[in-house]
Amino acid sequence: MDTSSGEVSKHVCLLAAQAEGHTEVHHLMNTKFQNSTLHSNMDNIPYDDRIELAISDLKSQSRLNFSKIVREYNVDRVTFIRRYRGETGSRQDAISNFCKALINA
Repeated sequence: MDTSSGEVSKHVCLLAAQAEGHTEVHHLMNTKFQNSTLHSNMDNIPYDDRIELAISDLKSQSRLNFSKIVREYNVDRVTFIRRYRGETGSRQDAISNFCKALINA
């Protein structure tokens, strides 16, 4: 999929946000995309959500281009690659797992 055009990127982001149930992201993307670039929109989305959107976008590409994705979504390259490979999870997941361990102990 060619994500060089803003409309295609917008569509990918909106689909990923809808799949994750983020209605506030859908609203934000619809209102902000009209007059600004993808990168500036990404700054308004929580970091973990940007990583999830970036992973969805990367998975939709026929040729994986990590550098392009991390620039578009304004995320740390190492964090993104580790999350993509499943080596790490989100901070929220870590906190949830820790709390479950305390409750079950």
